Amino acid sequence: MSKSILKALKVYLSQFDGMELRPLSEILTARPEGPASSYAIAPAGSGDTWQDVTGQRHYRNSYVFYALERVDAEADREENWDFLEALTEWLDDQAYEGNFPKLPEGYEAESLEVANAMLLDLDEHGYGTYQVQIQLEFFKGGNKNA
Repeated sequence: MSKSILKALKVYLSQFDGMELRPLSEILTARPEGPASSYAIAPAGSGDTWQDVTGQRHYRNSYVFYALERVDAEADREENWDFLEALTEWLDDQAYEGNFPKLPEGYEAESLEVANAMLLDLDEHGYGTYQVQIQLEFFKGGNKNA
């Protein structure tokens, strides 16, 4: 089990069959680095936090998955969008099935939403940075079944 929520998301994303990830230790934090293909996950802010009547603390945090890919040829761009579409569909399917990241001890994921697969940036060297936003809701403590 991971020691941080961010690491748990890295492990979770590595389970996507369509992702040709480098070794897990090379999935970066905050930003991808060349050469393509490079991937990263970054916290994008905490959302709501609340406590329910059972004492559970609930959190809604946002993350961004980044992919640095070649974009100079039409075939590259088409392949990149196919990858992003497959990734977002896989994340949606996992959430629908209740398959969430295995969070650190004491935390449990309760929902995951994915949105805004988009091209974020182009550089002069023929690389593009794509992003997918992920919102994770989880809880800590209390008695879930109370």
